[in-house]
Parts: sequence; C-alpha cells; structure tokens
Amino acid sequence: MLTNKKKVLLDVLDITNKYGVNSRTFIQKLIFLLKKEYHFDEFIKFYSFFPYNYGPFSNLVYRDINLLKKEDMITDENKLTEKGMRNRAHDPKIDGPIEHLINEFKSLDPLKKYIYAKYPEYTIKSKLIVHNNVKNEPGLFTVGYESKDLDSFLDVLIQNRIDIVIDVRNNPFSMKFDFIKEKLKEHLAKIDIEYQHVPSLGIETELRQNLKTDCDYANLFKVYKKELPAHKVELAMIGELSKTKRVVLLCFEANPNHCHRKIIADYIDTKAANI
Repeated sequence: MLTNKKKVLLDVLDITNKYGVNSRTFIQKLIFLLKKEYHFDEFIKFYSFFPYNYGPFSNLVYRDINLLKKEDMITDENKLTEKGMRNRAHDPKIDGPIEHLINEFKSLDPLKKYIYAKYPEYTIKSKLIVHNNVKNEPGLFTVGYESKDLDSFLDVLIQNRIDIVIDVRNNPFSMKFDFIKEKLKEHLAKIDIEYQHVPSLGIETELRQNLKTDCDYANLFKVYKKELPAHKVELAMIGELSKTKRVVLLCFEANPNHCHRKIIADYIDTKAANI
C-alpha cells in the first residue's frame, strides 16, 4: 500500500507530464505550494521543506521519486506506468490545485520568482541571490527529533541559524535512518552545519527502559544531575562554543522535560531554549 503523500506525488508527476513541465525543480516548488497554500498537510501526512541551494527543498520528495521508479510506478522520464496509474490518488481535491498551479505559473521561472518573493525564509541558503552577512546572536538550544522527519528537522535548524549540532545520545543509532550518526553528519554537512558527538554525556539505553511517568524521569535525572560534574571538560567545551556560536544539543525525545539534554542545558545555561 502506498502512503497518501506518494499517491499525491504520482498525481503531481502525471499532471506535470501532461502539461510538459516536469523538471524536478518545478515539481519540488509545486509540492511546496501545495503544502503552504493548499494546506495538504492538514489532511494527510505531507512533505516538509527546508531552505537549500535553490529555495525550498525536500529530500523526501526526491527519495520517493526514486522509490516509485524502483517499484515500477514511473519511468526514468517520470511518466506513470500502468501500475502507477492504478495507484495515483485520482482525487479532484488534489488534482484541482495541481492543475491550478500549473496554469497559473506555466514554467519554473515565474513559479520560483513567486516563491522567493512570498517565502523569503526559504531563500536564506539560496545560491541565486546575494545575502547580507548578518551576525547571529550566539547561544545554547536543545532539540529532539522524535516527531520530525529529516526535512522538517533541517528546517528547524536553519530557521534558528544553528551553527553546531552536538549529539548527546549515548548510542547515535536510530530507527529513523536519517538520524543515525554518519547519515545525520552527512546531511548536516550539506547545509554547512557542524556535527559533534559527545557520547559521554549520554544515558545508557538500559537506564531509559520502562520510563512511564514524570516521576520515573525525575528519579533518573536526579541521579544524572549528580553525575554531571564528572564531565567538566565536555560541559566546558559546550559552554565555550555557545559563547561564539549558535549551538544545539540533540537527542531523541520531543518533550525536553523527558530528555537529559535539558539537564545539560540547564547546567550550562539556564536560558537555553528548546527549538
């Protein structure tokens, strides 16, 4: 069974092919507007975007196009096969906005110009415009990736002008493939964000088992807080970096109150915010 967003992607590929405007960049920008102006994410789990070299970009759109090829639903020219036609959404609520956007913009240049003017926050990494060198206020932040896909995670980092991600997981493995240490480091390098892993500040997996209540977390963190002074070198390093850079402590949990990254941040800087 295809996900709903892949079915929408099939619709986009089919309709853009019919109109002869099927460049991958056009497809990316069109899907971006389906999210921003037609709010597709309000009724299905949809694609996220982050600022990249040529405006809003989604790794997952590219990845899904390649998966659809492997599943024999589209050809190398992004044309739907018979199997793809059977699996596309065929929903007027979806096809209508796609056709409306294609008819309104017709080609990549006016579509790109519109997005750059209306959504400047997605152009801050673009190679197509000259950027003013704005000095960002240094500081310490925290972030959890539990509720984020790769693209929404990168968007949060870029919009908050993060310079360095410090991974405080004991074991930087994840069921979310993109957040495994080496993959994450690779993704961050592409957007000029430094990655550091400090496993000594992590909590062993065994100690995190069976945590169900706020009291369970409080008891764990009470012990963890007592052990933190033993890591003076690591803590001092993070503190020094945050005086000149925008540094974020990374772990899994969406709720910072259920994550040791907040204990670390509070120990170093009580003003540290979760992003």
